Amino acid sequence: MTDRVEAAVGRALLGYGTAHSTAPAPAPGCTLRDRVEAAWQSWQTAGDRFTKAAETLPGPVADMEHAVRTARAGADAAERRAVLRAAADLYCLLRSYLRRTGRIDLAPLAADRARLAAEEADNPLRIAAAQWNLGHVLLASGRPAEAEELALYAAEQMTTARSQRRNARRWAARFNSSRWQAPPADVVGGRHATGATEPGRDLSGTPDRSRPAVGRARGDHS
Repeated sequence: MTDRVEAAVGRALLGYGTAHSTAPAPAPGCTLRDRVEAAWQSWQTAGDRFTKAAETLPGPVADMEHAVRTARAGADAAERRAVLRAAADLYCLLRSYLRRTGRIDLAPLAADRARLAAEEADNPLRIAAAQWNLGHVLLASGRPAEAEELALYAAEQMTTARSQRRNARRWAARFNSSRWQAPPADVVGGRHATGATEPGRDLSGTPDRSRPAVGRARGDHS
C-alpha cells in the first residue's frame, strides 16, 4: 500500500501522472486550503497518521499540481496567491511524510516545491517555514552546518515578518483612530480645509460685527 502511495505521489510531483489537460477546472484556493488544513490536523493528531496520510495524500497532491499550473497561467492574482499558499502548506506536510517513510529522494523535491510556492505567494511566514522545512532535508542528508545556518536564517525571517505585521497593525489602528477622533475641517463652521478662520467671521459662520476685519485693524481703510 505504502509503495503504491509513494509511487502515486512521485508521479504527481514529477508531472508524469494522469494528464490534466482535459480535466475539469481545479478546485478554488479556499477549498484546497480546507483540504490541506484537514490533512495537517490528521497528521498532527491521528494515532494512525501514516495510514491516513497514505489514503489521502495522492489525490490532494495531484489536484494541487493541477491547480498551481492553472493558477500560474491565470490572470486572477488573488486566487493565484491563495492556491500557492495552500500548495506551500501541503508540500511542507508532504516533505515530512516522505522523509518518515524513507523516500529521501522525493523529500527534497517536496521541500523545494514548498519554498517556491511560498515565494511566489509572497508570504513571509510561509517562506520562513519552508526554509525551516528545507533545513530538515539538509539535516537528514548529513549536512548539519548548512541546516543550522538555514534554520537560523528562517528564524530571523520569521521574527522580522512578525514584527512587520505588528507594526502594520499598530499603524493601521493609529490611522483609524485619528480618522474618528479628529473632526474634518470642512464641517467645522467658518473653517477652511487648512483650519484657518475666515476674517471677520466667528466659528458659527455668522459675520462678527463686534470686531473689524483684519485689513481695517491694520488701518487699511481703502
